[in-house]
Amino acid sequence: MGIRFITPDTVTLPLSDGDSITIKTRLSHGERDAMLARMRADDGKDLRAAELAGYLVAWSSSVPYSLELPEDERIATINALDADSYDEMRDALKAHLDAQQEEKKRRTGVTGSAPISSSPAALVGAMSG
Repeated sequence: MGIRFITPDTVTLPLSDGDSITIKTRLSHGERDAMLARMRADDGKDLRAAELAGYLVAWSSSVPYSLELPEDERIATINALDADSYDEMRDALKAHLDAQQEEKKRRTGVTGSAPISSSPAALVGAMSG
């Protein structure tokens, strides 16, 4: 098997009222680590905004948002959204990530978590009374 790299693809997700967001379909290892570092910064103050900022490339709003903006400005812009708009964007992102996870399970044939170890009774011999 060869070394795997992320192809920088995006997908546009529809929102209500004809709006949309464009997100990265997947994050690279470095992008994911940067997102997690943002989520840990400031005692988790920007936890949810950092996750959306990790994936968000652009939106159809008149308020500018692009990856060209400094990270703190992107987080501040996301934090300035009204709660319903943020929730709608987050729900769209979550649905996309859930669909990706289901596709990964389908491709690999994994349907659930494998047991970590055998039952303790099986390891030491169950006693019956």
